[in-house]
Amino acid sequence: MGGGRATLGRCRTHRRYPIDFQPFTPGDLDARLTEAGLAVAGSTYRQDRQRYAVAATNRSPLS
Repeated sequence: MGGGRATLGRCRTHRRYPIDFQPFTPGDLDARLTEAGLAVAGSTYRQDRQRYAVAATNRSPLS
């Protein structure tokens, strides 16, 4: 028993599921937000960083 090996009635299984993910470029994200009626209110984007955050607001205020 033990040692990471499967035993009768107890088995550990590990699987890897690769996820294909293509992040938005800042330009793509801006275009998509515009299509949705939003405008970028702020961004932490920097070309030398892997991640960034964006805040968006409604382009037209509610009447």
